[in-house]
Amino acid sequence: MFDGMKNVIHADRTYMQNEEALQGWMFINHIALQWYYIIYTLLKKSGKIKQYSIRNFITHLNEIKKVKINGEWTIEPVIRVTEKMLSSLNINIT
Repeated sequence: MFDGMKNVIHADRTYMQNEEALQGWMFINHIALQWYYIIYTLLKKSGKIKQYSIRNFITHLNEIKKVKINGEWTIEPVIRVTEKMLSSLNINIT
């Protein structure tokens, strides 16, 4: 998991100038590691770990955007590949 953290979310670098900032950075990395493991477990349990990498999963989710149009929040259209991945994992974004 730590190798994934370094390579996928680049959590191996800190440019903090003080102790409080470093502690905040470490806390955020702790939360990110937990989510990394949740994604790994989801892919593993669904049998999709060979089809989708964690990096691939995060990249697809990064493309999902919500926009405010005429005072209402709507999800932008999702590309077919992302939609297929989400449906194969039984994830509904609406």
